[in-house]
Amino acid sequence: MVVEQSLLGKPASPDEVAEAYIYLVKNTDATGSIVSSNGGPLAATILKGAFIQATELDDYHSSAPLHSAAVVIPTLLAAVQFPSTSNGRGKSQQRVTGLDFLIAAVVGFESGPRAGLALVGPELLTRGWHSGVIFGCPAAALASARLLVLSANQTESAVGIACTQAGGLMSATYKGMIKRVQHAFAARARLFGALPARNGYVGIRKVFERRYGGFLAMFSQGNGADPPYDVRRVVADLGARWEVFGIRVKPHACLGHIVSIPVGLSGPKYAHDGWESFQRPLATTGAQTNVAYSGASQLVDGQMLLEQFADRNLDRDEVRVLVQKTSCYYDARFDRPHFGCGARVAVEFDGGFQVETFLDQPRGYNPRSRTRTSGASFAS
Repeated sequence: MVVEQSLLGKPASPDEVAEAYIYLVKNTDATGSIVSSNGGPLAATILKGAFIQATELDDYHSSAPLHSAAVVIPTLLAAVQFPSTSNGRGKSQQRVTGLDFLIAAVVGFESGPRAGLALVGPELLTRGWHSGVIFGCPAAALASARLLVLSANQTESAVGIACTQAGGLMSATYKGMIKRVQHAFAARARLFGALPARNGYVGIRKVFERRYGGFLAMFSQGNGADPPYDVRRVVADLGARWEVFGIRVKPHACLGHIVSIPVGLSGPKYAHDGWESFQRPLATTGAQTNVAYSGASQLVDGQMLLEQFADRNLDRDEVRVLVQKTSCYYDARFDRPHFGCGARVAVEFDGGFQVETFLDQPRGYNPRSRTRTSGASFAS
């Protein structure tokens, strides 16, 4: 990618985070103006995953927050470079068709939200975990296992190897560049789970069910839920109810569901996006995950695209005035069942006039119908 043709013109901008990471790992093919890598499938997975997540114009699942495409697609694109097998033992090669790729992608897009729902959905965000990186562990591992035609035992090992690498801190939101790469770390780790498992390396058995050191048991600690996790949610109504249909695509290059002020949020979204900004200007990543900046920019510009996060636009007085007038608060109603990270937004005008909008879940584009979805209701 040519730096001079990018939006912000420097490696620290959102769409160049992956390039900066390639420099970090000292890829000698990174010339300073063009990224070209022969570092193999694992390096390619990092590059693709970071680019997909960098612009924030990605997919999301509200009830179990993760960006499946940034984890699943890079893993599969890397996996097709390895000969798949017909017997799960690496002895015969098999051509990967478009249908094979799509089925494997569906496996990943379906399994990630199910793992997240077993962990009480968005609650991980409240405690500071980057939930999508964690939910993406089994998603990408299962997708790559399907594409590589692994046996049942090998697939279980692949998931176990992937899940023991899970992690991701939401403190990456505020400064720095690494938040964009965390989903890419997840994609790379999951591929690294499937490849050794294919060659006989044994991973953690029953990683979901283990009470001591298990995936669900550990990441549910401290969530206050009763029970703290439910392993049955991983396979509940499998084949009859499809979580993939709950995936939407963001209409804005930011957190995606806030338009004005003040804003009531669920616990996870309040922790993730409702923080008060004292820094001026905000860093790009912080601006994309800050309710006040996103809402103010939408009001000023009438859109939320990459342009709003260019350096030249991050410190505008007209935006900053609205940022300072925005207040976020925790609204417990959005933590009730069947609410998917919704919001209540009110704009108050001189003379006491008020317009209020209620969303039970974020707006987004439905990939199946190519239309925007919304659960909004309005009152004034």
